[in-house]
Amino acid sequence: MPAAKTSYVCLSCRVSSKQCYDPWRERTCPRCAGALTYAGSAFAAPPERMAYARRTGEPAATALRRVDLP
Repeated sequence: MPAAKTSYVCLSCRVSSKQCYDPWRERTCPRCAGALTYAGSAFAAPPERMAYARRTGEPAATALRRVDLP
């Protein structure tokens, strides 16, 4: 049985990819070689939060962690 896949995101490039979960392995972005952030298996890219970050100047990482938009 193959290992379960989960989502990893690059906040700089705004891309996500599904890869096998391994908490000890560092993931790198295929585009910019930056670090990928673990996003979980039920991740769905949130365009509304990114639009909010651009509009307000808030960092994308902070906007993506918000529970609700103000």
